[in-house]
Amino acid sequence: MEGCNFHCKFCFAPFASKVLPFDSLLQIICKIAESKSCSAINFAGGEPTVYNRLSELIKFAHKCGLKCSLITNGYNLDDNLLKNILPYITKIGLSVHSFNEETKKAMMSCTNNLNTLTNYQLSEICDKITASGYDCKIKVNTVVCSLNKDENMVSRIKQLPIDQWKILRCQENTRDSSMLVSNDAFLNFCRNNKGFDGTTIEDDMHNTYIIVNPQGDLVSSITYKKYGNVLHDDVDMLLTKYPLRIDKYNEREHR
Repeated sequence: MEGCNFHCKFCFAPFASKVLPFDSLLQIICKIAESKSCSAINFAGGEPTVYNRLSELIKFAHKCGLKCSLITNGYNLDDNLLKNILPYITKIGLSVHSFNEETKKAMMSCTNNLNTLTNYQLSEICDKITASGYDCKIKVNTVVCSLNKDENMVSRIKQLPIDQWKILRCQENTRDSSMLVSNDAFLNFCRNNKGFDGTTIEDDMHNTYIIVNPQGDLVSSITYKKYGNVLHDDVDMLLTKYPLRIDKYNEREHR
């Protein structure tokens, strides 16, 4: 989903008001499940939890035989939503870009009213997922930008019951170019945040993701160039046109 309740300055996702009707979204999921190329689906954004029928989409995708995961900023991840999705997903990725409240607000990882996902709320969510009894792994995603590049986050990361910490670099088509960091600054962040065994580093996301937007378009990562529409075209045929860097895709997906 493209809409979001946060306004992160380093975000590069385009936002559009149009989302396909629910039945069309189900049809897209069905076509993905029936394709020869896809066995998993990741609900991401924007922020997928702003869509009020997210749990129904996840349940349907699971019923279709797809391995399901979710990327979220966690702000809407309340007890009711967790109860409705945990039986059907294998991984939840939480977008956490700082443990400093003022830094979160400076980078606009917050609502219009400057409400953030607090560190306490983050810990609560992780503990609830762990205590649920479901086999759902927890990942934290952190985008390194000019506002958090000097932060030491690893000590807090090690206190969370998570399986993976993915460190990503702010991409060049960010909505605010002041968020960009140099190669040296990114590498320095990575060096200063060693010590968690589940750390993975991703500094280049060009054509390493297969993205279907809420209008059903198959688009490339970063540039969002359109390659066709999943609702109207054959999924496997569309993927033959897609410039996926399969080595990088497999490297990330098998971590």
